[in-house]
Amino acid sequence: MAYIMVSIGEGENIKVTEKQEMFCQLIVNGDESTLNNYTTSYEKSYSCSYKTANSRSSKLKDNLNVQRRIEFLRKKRDEKIESRFDLKVADLQNMIADIVNDEESKDADKLKGLDMLLKTIGGYEKDNKQQATTVVLDTSGKSKEQLLGGD
Repeated sequence: MAYIMVSIGEGENIKVTEKQEMFCQLIVNGDESTLNNYTTSYEKSYSCSYKTANSRSSKLKDNLNVQRRIEFLRKKRDEKIESRFDLKVADLQNMIADIVNDEESKDADKLKGLDMLLKTIGGYEKDNKQQATTVVLDTSGKSKEQLLGGD
């Protein structure tokens, strides 16, 4: 069985087989059939039956090196998604500037356009979460009347 060295970040490498690496890649970056599906990823990586994959995939996912590699690949994938999101924010800033600087539109139309854009991208979601109020009532053994201001 031949091993390959793969990165798990910060200059640290581990040994996995080529099939284990394919398994990890399919779990994290695969198509709809393999993404987070250990059995199907095993089946494709090891070219075996679904029944065999079903029984052996749980053992492989418990392998410490496989776990560490999957964790690293997920972290890299998430970083890539975040960088794409940053690019989208720049695009949105340009769209907002276009709306605001459109001299032919009325101010009311500009505001409506900005409002629609913010709703579309979830721009109000943070405000909605900030407005959520959590009430904690500490009765400390007081009666309802005492809490309401009665004696």
